[in-house]
Amino acid sequence: MRKRVCEAGRARGAKFRAISGYSWCSAEVDWIVSCTRWLRWPSDRDKEEEACDCTCPRPTRISLRSRHVVITGGSSGIGLSMAKLAVLEGSRVSILGRNTDKLTAACQEIVSYPETVQNLADTAEPLAVFGKPQVYGYSADVKDFSSVEKALTEAVEKLGPIDVLICSHGVSTPARFEDTPLDSMYHMLDTNLKGNLHCLKAAIPHMKSRISEGPGCISIVSSQAAQVSLYGYSAYSATKGGLRGLAEGLQQELLEYNIRVSLIFPPDTETPGFVEENKTKHELTVKLSESSGAMESMDVAKAAIHGLKAGQFSITCNFEGLTLSTVTAGMSPQPSLAHALFEICTMGILRIVAFVVLAGWYKTIGEFNRGQRK
Repeated sequence: MRKRVCEAGRARGAKFRAISGYSWCSAEVDWIVSCTRWLRWPSDRDKEEEACDCTCPRPTRISLRSRHVVITGGSSGIGLSMAKLAVLEGSRVSILGRNTDKLTAACQEIVSYPETVQNLADTAEPLAVFGKPQVYGYSADVKDFSSVEKALTEAVEKLGPIDVLICSHGVSTPARFEDTPLDSMYHMLDTNLKGNLHCLKAAIPHMKSRISEGPGCISIVSSQAAQVSLYGYSAYSATKGGLRGLAEGLQQELLEYNIRVSLIFPPDTETPGFVEENKTKHELTVKLSESSGAMESMDVAKAAIHGLKAGQFSITCNFEGLTLSTVTAGMSPQPSLAHALFEICTMGILRIVAFVVLAGWYKTIGEFNRGQRK
């Protein structure tokens, strides 16, 4: 990227040297200036951002109106619900899935969804402004890169460059690690982790070529099991936990192209996949997770779309998700100063709460194991 000098930053640096009376080196001044710029409100920085390339994650709004939104795993579950909400926002939608019949049925359901909605309070303008939804389905297996690349190329030819990519595909077969066949582990790894690599590798070139002025967005659906694993989820958590490192690195690489990256952490969600998941759950896994009930896919989708539009990096769907995101924040990007202060003030307290919860889990596991030995 062509480097430009931020004149406003240079002026503040010179003023800072003069006031302090200390011979600060350029690197020290640049670091202090960048920190003070981040702490200022966006309205104070807008003009300055236009004149320099001193980019860093900061509060922004991501519009979905008249933009091309691509959703993998869009024929069912959370992906289907997010596609429905995207058309309410006026988006052009492409969904990817393996089953052609399911894709056809999903496209029809998405197109007709605005007509079934009685309360349009969540939409910015009347649906008549947007016209008939443009929704297309493409058959692709995320485990096969050439399949994904072909589908995305067709989607771009049909609806234009990708503005928003939502990776909503995923599979889970929970069981004790020793009881999980290697084939099941590889299936989860190929779908949950490698599948995202394939989608991102194929989509990013198209996103960099987009012509819309607003920020682009990549949202990857992870899981609360990636924030804290649970008995019976060891293999699954490994495949979802890797998405955090992927997203954090991508945010640094893609920020110069005005592309935001976010991670969505849904809890147990009532989807067709969740029904299949329950068939292999260990009884102790069920006992440990029964205190937190499953959410409806549409409720998860609403939280995800809201967080996406707000430019959040970590998108949570309920109070438990918020506490988990806070206590595991670490070095993750945090564009919002208010959220950053909340994390700083509450992380210690929530860590204490986490110890209490973990103690309860290990007590339950111990009691179960003792009962099995009798």
